[in-house]
Amino acid sequence: MGKKWIIFFFLCIFLKSPLIFAAKDFPSVKLYISFDLSKHSINGKADYVLPKGKEVYIEKGNLILDSIKLGDKSIKPVIKDGTFSVIADKDSKLNISFEGRFSPASIKTSQGEALSQNVIDKMGICLVQGWFPAIKELAYYEISAIVPIDFEALAPSDDIEVKTLKKSKIYRFIFPYPSESPAFVAAPYFIQTEKFNDIYISIYLLSKDEPLANLYLNKTKEFLNEYSQMIGPYPFKRFSVVENVLETGHA
Repeated sequence: MGKKWIIFFFLCIFLKSPLIFAAKDFPSVKLYISFDLSKHSINGKADYVLPKGKEVYIEKGNLILDSIKLGDKSIKPVIKDGTFSVIADKDSKLNISFEGRFSPASIKTSQGEALSQNVIDKMGICLVQGWFPAIKELAYYEISAIVPIDFEALAPSDDIEVKTLKKSKIYRFIFPYPSESPAFVAAPYFIQTEKFNDIYISIYLLSKDEPLANLYLNKTKEFLNEYSQMIGPYPFKRFSVVENVLETGHA
């Protein structure tokens, strides 16, 4: 197996400035998730606030949807090709309880690289697409996640809150700009962070390697400088470079 690729949580490209979205009415999604690593499973609840009168499409993927409520009423929408739609006429609140299983044994590979992108295992968690009922448009996202005490977690965010318990940590990720469905990763990472031009640059590695972390920190600063001169300042608080728990061939 080759060296694991590094994935970039770039959050949004520079051109997607927060000012572009200021006047639009986007859905908001709050996710509450927990994991059973031995069963490779996720259990979660998604609370949506939808624009009234607008049809919103939601992707089910390979998840089990335990319950769907629009306001106080349980609904059973028609699911076609893994997608269903909801129109919030009177009540804009939608709540979905869901569960899923993402085992390393189910990962498809080609020439030693993973083709599927989701895994939950004792070695780590990597969830990229289809791991929660995602809206098929931009939305505001907030994620609360419970992970093992020795794991560090990350999702697109400007603000990160962490509460440490005896055997677990509770993370809260807040990203106050509309975005596509977010990724989520967690593993026993070594983290090195540096503040650069009011941006927190963080390097997440699966083993402690300070020289490598410093190399990526310096390369990231060069990258941010170069693109800031080309297309304007990076508009977010954080930029993270994360080593994937999978052998993937994309960045």
